[in-house]
Amino acid sequence: MTAASTPSPARSVRAFTLVELVLVLTLVGAGAMIAAPRYSRSLADARLRAAAGQVAARLDHARAAAAATRSPVTVAFDAAAGTATPSGLPAGANPQNGSPAAPLRLHDDPLAVKIDAVAFGNRPGPTFDAWGTPDGGGWVTLGVGSRQLRVTVDAGSGSTEILR
Repeated sequence: MTAASTPSPARSVRAFTLVELVLVLTLVGAGAMIAAPRYSRSLADARLRAAAGQVAARLDHARAAAAATRSPVTVAFDAAAGTATPSGLPAGANPQNGSPAAPLRLHDDPLAVKIDAVAFGNRPGPTFDAWGTPDGGGWVTLGVGSRQLRVTVDAGSGSTEILR
């Protein structure tokens, strides 16, 4: 018989041993334990930045609407309710849903951010006059856990800035 026609013995099947599987699973678990806190911090930071961006956009929109309509527009912050509510916007001017008085709900998902502090003098928020100038400067501090961002309104120009 030739070598090609000789029956070959049964091949052994290679597999992982239980020790190898346990070792790999232990390493994967350790890596996940190291990465999990960083991942949750980055999610909190992303939510906080998104909320601060929406607050700044709401303030900028109110300033522009006041100048465009030549009528005052106020954005009132309620720390307990976690809202920023514009008033004085013309119908259909709200960037969220067309309702002039629809509040920006910061406490609700997906943002889930709290308003830690509001400082606009004795007012709940800035009022932009017919030229888009605020009645004073101030800031609102947003927080998630121990992380915070501050959205400021410049007293002279009404421009907004997000600060750490």
